[in-house]
Amino acid sequence: MFLLNTEFFFDSEVPHGNIVGPSIKVPTPDEYDVKARSIANFIDKYQANLVALVEVENRDCVGLVQKNLNHKEFWRIISLEGRDTFTGQDVVLLSKFPVIKETITNFPDQWSNYTYQRKSKPVRPSKVLGCELRIHGQSVYLIVAHLISKRSDNDAKRLGQAKVLRQQSIRALEKDQNVILVGDFNDTPNTPVLQELRGK
Repeated sequence: MFLLNTEFFFDSEVPHGNIVGPSIKVPTPDEYDVKARSIANFIDKYQANLVALVEVENRDCVGLVQKNLNHKEFWRIISLEGRDTFTGQDVVLLSKFPVIKETITNFPDQWSNYTYQRKSKPVRPSKVLGCELRIHGQSVYLIVAHLISKRSDNDAKRLGQAKVLRQQSIRALEKDQNVILVGDFNDTPNTPVLQELRGK
């Protein structure tokens, strides 16, 4: 398995989110193509069979990566449109393993609560993807997520997002599925967020 934070892998077409364009330069078509080929080269170099990508704009960006991969016909792109309207970032999965299509979700109805300025507020991950894969005859439930950053006072909100991911992991474990939870969690070891994700 290979995890890569692509650091704003956006296409060269406008419009974009509130970050790309005003704060981060929109790539030229040539820069976009070079980045896609670079990502594909990493995947081929490490001979991955399962690749989680974070900070991508959309499925089409990953489609361009797929076109540059060795044995591109063996790869499946798994994605759903995310909910991060501020950065426009998303998470996408590339897999050589079969995916159970009806299990693909970004958990639209799964919420948790967090407290901010003494008020309880609902929260859910905005950049997340879950699905069941069949790997060597076994059921594997995979969750790819990119939790909210530490740029602002987001610790409580990020913990709320982590609780949603933990709830989904428990549901899969109760079905005797193997569980993989991977992504950019924007936190450091032994903090409440990572302890929550680890079930501690």
